[in-house]
Amino acid sequence: MKSRTPSLILVALLGWAHVAAAQSGAAGGSLTVLSRPSGASFRITGEQVVVGRTPMTLARGLTGRYEVRSLEPGYATWRREVHLDGVSADTLWMTLQRKGAAGAGLRSLIVPGWGQFYSGRSGMGATFLAAGVVTGAAFGLTSWRYHDRVMDYDAANDRYQAATTQSAIDAAFAARQRASDRAEDAYQQRQIALGVAGGVWGLAVLDALLHFPKVSEGGVSLELAPPQPGAGATSLAALTVRF
Repeated sequence: MKSRTPSLILVALLGWAHVAAAQSGAAGGSLTVLSRPSGASFRITGEQVVVGRTPMTLARGLTGRYEVRSLEPGYATWRREVHLDGVSADTLWMTLQRKGAAGAGLRSLIVPGWGQFYSGRSGMGATFLAAGVVTGAAFGLTSWRYHDRVMDYDAANDRYQAATTQSAIDAAFAARQRASDRAEDAYQQRQIALGVAGGVWGLAVLDALLHFPKVSEGGVSLELAPPQPGAGATSLAALTVRF
């Protein structure tokens, strides 16, 4: 009996060490968020919501699927889903691409307002987009009308060329002149619509280039984000400081 006592003690100690290691491993799960450039703001959304600034390590044993999204103004949106087991020490790198005025101008050259949306100026983006749609539709309508008037002139000219009597020639000539005047009016309307549409495109590009927002420096922000429904009563707060 005495010979078995040390063995029982050893087995008990080994079992306790295994349980302790498992508990410490479960509590040691973490997620470290880093970025290039460093100091970028981000938001983690899942069973809990965390808003912070890199570099940051979350050692709360988060588990499940989470979406990590960059919030840094002046940079293209970065987004990725991660699966956390609450045990592993995971590291996530965010590599951000800085937005620029040239990119905004190029986008507005393609579609008026796109560059403004790209730079985060949604109000101006909607204004230029609506103006582009209206002026583009006006140019299309006047182009169609001009084409129709040219066809009318061609038909009137054919009748004039086919006339044989003097009275028919005079009538055909007057009709051809009226068709010519209508075609000229349609041409002028088309040119005006083209000029207005081009002006909207040009203003959209200039606005995107000259009013591209600068990234503000400095400041302190605090956001307390409640968890999503069904995630429990725990909320996480993150304090972010800019230097």
